[in-house]
Amino acid sequence: MYDYLEAVATDFAQVRTLLADAQAGARLDAIDQALGRTADLLGDRPAATETEKAELATLYRALLAAQRILASLREHHARGTA
Repeated sequence: MYDYLEAVATDFAQVRTLLADAQAGARLDAIDQALGRTADLLGDRPAATETEKAELATLYRALLAAQRILASLREHHARGTA
């Protein structure tokens, strides 16, 4: 379920450095896509209990929030305001 995130884990850990690198757009795109794809997988996953359903929903929202934060950071860096 987390394969997409595992594939970009090294880059994710270096996101601050990547944001400052004008040549890192593709790597940042890959992180963004991994967050979105993992969120989609969690959103589509059936839950056995109400507790599991709530936990999956929390993870789903957290991944979408991370995706929005990354987009915001990229925008600020592109404008030179970060």
